[in-house]
Amino acid sequence: MTDITQLGWNEMFALMDHYNMDDATAVKTFGFAADALATAYELKAVGTITPSTDIDFSQYDSVLGVKKPATEATSTSTAKPATATKPTRTPKKRGRKGDKIKNAFAAIPVTPINADAFITEHNISMAVLRQAKRFDHTGIVGGVHVRKDKESGELVVWRDAPAAE
Repeated sequence: MTDITQLGWNEMFALMDHYNMDDATAVKTFGFAADALATAYELKAVGTITPSTDIDFSQYDSVLGVKKPATEATSTSTAKPATATKPTRTPKKRGRKGDKIKNAFAAIPVTPINADAFITEHNISMAVLRQAKRFDHTGIVGGVHVRKDKESGELVVWRDAPAAE
């Protein structure tokens, strides 16, 4: 057990600084007069007394009965307040789901076929079929045509044949 009455002013100032003791607590703990502490502060200000830096503070924890003030709670320092930041929004998926339009445009043949049968087979609308410039993202060379066949009177669809090189 460490005897705190045998400590010098250098050690006492180091302990007072480490444990953040006020003057009244220091006088009561170390057992000296208040005017002696005032004189020691004057000597410390001049530089005659300097706090020791090579003290093992852990041996004085139980003797002094003074606990070092706790740091701020970690739960409040790590958690952000609700008003500190905006919640991050996840972008919503827009547009058509799936790839049935792309598959339908990839299946358009070079020879004209009945457009009504084609749209029911591939489950797309006539408006999508007519707007090939907007919806055809297949990358296949040749434009898509939707016209009425003069001989049969039916609506037909076909793709231009790619030019032979």
